[in-house]
Amino acid sequence: LSALWRREWLAAVPGSDPDRAATLLAPVAAARQAHIYRKFLDNIEPSEHPYHAADPADWLRRAAELARDG
Repeated sequence: LSALWRREWLAAVPGSDPDRAATLLAPVAAARQAHIYRKFLDNIEPSEHPYHAADPADWLRRAAELARDG
């Protein structure tokens, strides 16, 4: 899938660097996941919280790792 995405990106924007774009976008995508899980937790039954309570923090840690390593 990523090879197809890269090919299509290069076809649409010749001379671009889709690999660098993906690297730069990765921490943003992880931060977005943290937000999605937080909103999810805000809208589910309290009895379901234990199953997902750590998810936002996990995604924020991942975002920080990706930003640091990117």
